[in-house]
Amino acid sequence: QQLVAEYGFDGIRIDTVPEVSKDFWADFVSSAGVFATGEVFNGNEEYVYGYAPATGSVLDYPLYFALHEAFAAQGDMSALAGRMLALAAAAKRHGADG
Repeated sequence: QQLVAEYGFDGIRIDTVPEVSKDFWADFVSSAGVFATGEVFNGNEEYVYGYAPATGSVLDYPLYFALHEAFAAQGDMSALAGRMLALAAAAKRHGADG
C-alpha cells in the first residue's frame, strides 16, 4: 500500500502467480487497494481462470494460445470459434468474464 500511495499506481501486474498460494494473492491484492492482474502462463483455461478470484483478473493466455494455434500454426477458424465458446464458458464459471 505504501508503494502504491508513494508512486500513484492505479494498478499492478503480478508475475508468475502460480508460484505463490492463492490465499496470499487475495490478501495482497486487497492490501494494495488497486486493480491487479496476474500472469498465469498456461493454455488450460480451467487452471488459468481459477486464479482470477484471487488476483482480481488474469492475463488471457488461453485466448493467446487459441489465436496462435488458429493463425500461426495453420489451424482453422471453425476450431477457433469452438475454442472461443469454451473459453467464454470457463471464464464465466470462474468469475473471470469481467
